[in-house]
This record gives sequence, C-alpha cells and structure tokens, in this order.
Amino acid sequence: MVSGSSRVVWHGLMDNGCLPMAALAEVVDHLRAGGLAVLPTETGYMLAASATLDEAVHTVFRAKKRPLDLPVHVAVATMAMAETYAAVGRAERRIIGALCPGPVTTICPANGSLVADLVEWQGTVGLRVPATPVTLHVVAALGVPVTATSLNLHGLELGDDLDAEVAGLNWSEGEVVHGVRADGATTFSLPSTLVRLGPSGEVEILRAGPVTGAQIAAVLEGA
Repeated sequence: MVSGSSRVVWHGLMDNGCLPMAALAEVVDHLRAGGLAVLPTETGYMLAASATLDEAVHTVFRAKKRPLDLPVHVAVATMAMAETYAAVGRAERRIIGALCPGPVTTICPANGSLVADLVEWQGTVGLRVPATPVTLHVVAALGVPVTATSLNLHGLELGDDLDAEVAGLNWSEGEVVHGVRADGATTFSLPSTLVRLGPSGEVEILRAGPVTGAQIAAVLEGA
C-alpha cells in the first residue's frame, strides 16, 4: 500500500523523438528543485533525482521503500560528466567509450561530490549512460548525474503498466512527479550489466545483463 498519492505530469515526445523545449525546461527545473522524474531507458523506466541533492535522493529511497544501505547507480550524459563525478580509469574509460550509451553500468571510484551514503558503495559509484536520447538530453541539460534506479517498489519486478508502477510507489500526499513517455524505448528485458574491474584488471560481472563479459573483455583487449 502507498502512504499517499502523486500527481504525475506526463510529457510526450515530438515526431523527431525529442522533448519540446518547454517540456524539457519543466522536467529539468523540477529535478533542479529537488523533484523526481520518470525517464525511459533501454532496460525500462527509471526513477530519477539529482544525485547531488541529499533530500531528493532520500525521496527516491522513500518512494521505492528501498533500504538506505543499498546504494543506487547514477546516470550520466557524457564522458566529461562521468569524469567530473568519478575517477574513471583508463580501462573503465574504454568500456564506457566503446559500449555506451548502452545497457552497461561501470563501477568507478567516486570523488565525493555525490550524495555519498546513498549512491556510493565503499567509495565507488556505478556509472550508467542510457541509450535513450531523450533521457541523455534531460541529464545533459540538468548538468549533473541523476539516480538510475528502476521504477518499482524494492523487491518487486518492474511491470509493463507504466501508470500502475508510478501509482504503486510510496508517495507523500500530493507529491508532483514529471514523467516522459517514450513508446518502444525499452528494448531489453534484463537490467544493465554491472561490471567492475578487479585489482589485477580482471573483468568482474557483478550482475549479468545484455552486455556480456566477452564483449567487455574484447573491448579491453582492443579487439
């Protein structure tokens, strides 16, 4: 059961796949003010908040009923943004550079500029670059990473009914959420592959997904 209800402001895409400029400004201003947004990715819709605003990230955890000791990953729009908020090593840069935008999340050392206790794990952060142009546009316009966590209550599978998933979250009464609908954006049934490089540079797949360990190894080997 939810503790309250939300008012969702939905935004549709133009025929060219972009958000109208007025809608983009609304979504970005809402995120910048600490609000939440529902954004499409190739692995499903995500619940986004500015990853630099403590209260906003806490709202994500409350809405999902997610334990506070389980950090979430963040979405970035560019390599420059990734390198501003994390120490992206040479090998990690090759993974991100070759396989992103795409369904892979790369673990890198964080630099302390994010909401540390909720998006960092043992001094690291997962960097995701969604392969959905409208979401990259929103994040780029915002100028900071956003939370990249699936749109569902913690412990439950993400369903196919977008409106039902939003309605089922644990909202405060009257909370306003902005959402972007992008029909056909979801092309994978699995969440993004979660990869970390071991102390000797070995590839560690922490969560299997659309991108295989062999593909990552091939990138690192220069194949």
